[in-house]
Amino acid sequence: MAEVRARFDPNQEGVFYAGIEGISDGASLMVNYVSPYGSAAKAGFIGVPEVGASILVCKPSGSNEWFYIGSTFLPEDKKQGEDTLTTPPFSRVDSSINKVSGVPAKVILHGNNGQGLEISDEQDGETTNNIKTELTSSNGKKITLHDSPGIDAIKLDSGNNASITLTQNPQNNPQKSAASIEVDCNGPQLHVSRQSDLEMKVLGGGRELNIQNNANGVAWGNFQHANPINPCGNVNIQSSYGDVNIMSKSPVISRVFIETLDPAGGAQLIQLKTNGPTGTIVLKTAGTLAIDAGEVAIQSAGNIAMGCNGVFSVEALGGVAAQTPANIDLEGATVNLAPGSAPTIPVEPIIATRTASPLNNNDYFGRGLE
Repeated sequence: MAEVRARFDPNQEGVFYAGIEGISDGASLMVNYVSPYGSAAKAGFIGVPEVGASILVCKPSGSNEWFYIGSTFLPEDKKQGEDTLTTPPFSRVDSSINKVSGVPAKVILHGNNGQGLEISDEQDGETTNNIKTELTSSNGKKITLHDSPGIDAIKLDSGNNASITLTQNPQNNPQKSAASIEVDCNGPQLHVSRQSDLEMKVLGGGRELNIQNNANGVAWGNFQHANPINPCGNVNIQSSYGDVNIMSKSPVISRVFIETLDPAGGAQLIQLKTNGPTGTIVLKTAGTLAIDAGEVAIQSAGNIAMGCNGVFSVEALGGVAAQTPANIDLEGATVNLAPGSAPTIPVEPIIATRTASPLNNNDYFGRGLE
């Protein structure tokens, strides 16, 4: 039996110093460290016991040198000859090492600050199935390979509510899907491609691609959405040097919807706007262009040009159809401003004069992607 006294080894010779019972008479003797694995090259396992550890040493036959065999985990109070153990030996490393079945159910390699590797085989056949391999840092960072049926995943956890979970095939867990990736955090997420593309795809066997922002701004001090102090809840798509394209390629039903959904919502606005002096907005279709609104207002700082190859029909629907000035030239097409003329599109046109307020052209609330 021996007790480690010093680990000073400036020349990295693989030695430490210990007091050996009945041999050293209080002096510290040099002990050679022995590893369960090593090589003449760079391979090796090194775990020199700490000062104060109770260890076993031996001197091989024909040798004058002492060699380390292993640590005994004897607690300090037992070494001092007391009968009552105040600290169970394994509790210094892991207080729950045998809590499930009464026998040690883990293989553990820990540092003095709690960081280390844990291989757990905890299971009782009833309520506990804690089969995992876990690498932990001293302040809570973890990489866990969990093989328990209800979890069945690899998890990277920062210890600060930021994690990535890759599942294999969790059983009887409605909150987890097989072969999934879940990224969860309290802070921001940043996905960057510096020299190539950044793609998100759902392939032929999948379902939908959803982007949803449920932030209400309350946590940032916003109690009203209109003109918030801190922009929250927005979804921004921006290109600094190219186009922004929204397209549908479906060969059967191909539709694009832009809509504000709340029927009771206030200050709803859909705005198409260009800011350059030669900016153009084009609505183009090979079929029908229908405008169905409670009120339609058209305002132009310049000319308004309308061309028609068929019947140009305007119906007042009980109001007054007025033209100012009276001269409208559509290059030979028929112009009819008389009430009662049938419209040529399936949506009833409602034409009104908007004089109560100017057109709403407010800019968006968000900060964009800058």
